[in-house]
Amino acid sequence: MVDDPLIGAQLGNFRLERLLGRGGMATVYYGHDVMLDRPVAIKVVDRRFRDNAAYTDRFLREARSVARWRHEHIIQVYHVGEQEGLHYMVMEYIPGGDLASLLADQRACETLLPVSEVLRIGRAIASALDFAHKQGIVHRDVKPGNVLLADDGRVVLSDFGLVLETNGETTGEMFGSPHYVAPEQARSSGGVVPASDLYALGVILYEMLVGRRPFEDPSPATLALQHLMEPPPSPRQLNPNLNQATEVVLLRALEKEPAARYPSAAALMDALEVALLGGDLAPDEGPAPLRVDVDAAELAAWSEPAPTAFVRSPLAAQASTDTLPRAPAGLRVQPNRRRSLSPWLLLIPAALLFLILVAAAYALLPGDTSGGEATSPAETPTAAEGGGQAPATPSSGDEGDEEDEAPVVAPPAGRAVQLYYDENTFYAANPNAGDVEVARLAFAALAADGSPTQYAFSGESWAAYYPFIQPGHCDRLHVVNTAIQLESAACAGLNAWMTPAAGEDVVFWRAREGVAEFAVLWDGVEVGRCPVSAGSCEVAIP
Repeated sequence: MVDDPLIGAQLGNFRLERLLGRGGMATVYYGHDVMLDRPVAIKVVDRRFRDNAAYTDRFLREARSVARWRHEHIIQVYHVGEQEGLHYMVMEYIPGGDLASLLADQRACETLLPVSEVLRIGRAIASALDFAHKQGIVHRDVKPGNVLLADDGRVVLSDFGLVLETNGETTGEMFGSPHYVAPEQARSSGGVVPASDLYALGVILYEMLVGRRPFEDPSPATLALQHLMEPPPSPRQLNPNLNQATEVVLLRALEKEPAARYPSAAALMDALEVALLGGDLAPDEGPAPLRVDVDAAELAAWSEPAPTAFVRSPLAAQASTDTLPRAPAGLRVQPNRRRSLSPWLLLIPAALLFLILVAAAYALLPGDTSGGEATSPAETPTAAEGGGQAPATPSSGDEGDEEDEAPVVAPPAGRAVQLYYDENTFYAANPNAGDVEVARLAFAALAADGSPTQYAFSGESWAAYYPFIQPGHCDRLHVVNTAIQLESAACAGLNAWMTPAAGEDVVFWRAREGVAEFAVLWDGVEVGRCPVSAGSCEVAIP
């Protein structure tokens, strides 16, 4: 029996009935709200800190911050108070266990969680962290013991006891849990940033998928040094059933420098989800078997609705659209940008060979047999990037008067961008030999008088996640929660796709009252107009 004088005591309307857990700076009790007749969890500041004004102020700041929040995956704060020198916070009670206990059971059975469960839990933690970060709050102690798993299936992030406002200061006396602490946080609690929470989430994901944490040592000081200095062990060496793309995602989440990690928790989970589906693999790597089979339908059942406007999901090249995995609603992905260099590297030898052949051809050209001067290479039309150049045309002046005047050359015909669309789906396809910089594209629905409407989309949104439409590939927009009826034969694979809601302004290609066409822009200049009713359109870009 625990000898605790507070058990049986009453703070305000709340009676403390039994101990739930004890942390470094506070103790949590199971309690009862005698006024509303409901169970609660009551967090009481440890007596060692009751006279520490800096800590109690921070405790109250935490309570006030979290009490204003309403988020499915963040524990709800009901009340905060002080009685006879005791500072306490009353929270909802979550019946069930926690992720630490679940992972301990998995280790004891030498099994791993199903992939769908990893994604479900990871998505919930990510949603909670991104929400807190937007409020200016860093959790600082993200670990499985603070991830509550309710009996009804709900996943809840708790214990903002080490909370730090991102625009405030820290006392520096604690740096979180040693197994999950980010390098900058291990160095100094004053160095904590939102990416520090993402590092801890990366450790949790690593643990769920591999079966152990990246660093294991009984000494907290040794663990801190390992997080600071040592690279994490290869996830695939510990679990060969993981594919290479999953390893890339996990290792990026555990980068030593905060800026090298994913920009948000959602972006981390997006990348992991596609990696586990076999997407965005290295060129020499095929999808490896997973410990638990999972398909897009199952993932869609587990995945939560995206809290942001749309979905981004670049994938590696696929043999055909028949083999493309479909993105479940809510899926957003951060690609491996290093792959975007590969098309240019492949074009270098071809370009050199082309230049050699052109030079040889010019050397063999005979003079003009009509008695005029031989055609010089400068006056011979060359191939424009992505398409042929129109022949040179004479100037509008008198050629006899200006024999040395350079000819006026018509602008290049440009490269094609092919567009395919129906009510719910829009494709931008690249049929050219070179990449198309997708950030330079934009689309806007036009009113009857030709003026742009509010319905518009910028390719910069695609480019934030993959910078190019590669040759033979497409970028796609698809209205979330609708079936894909349109499959573009022009797409050997997708570089990016997004799933906006039907009512969002980015859905520019749908027929609306007074809207019959949309404009296509390149660097802000209109390069073509497409009838909404046509279903397909082709424009030329420089």
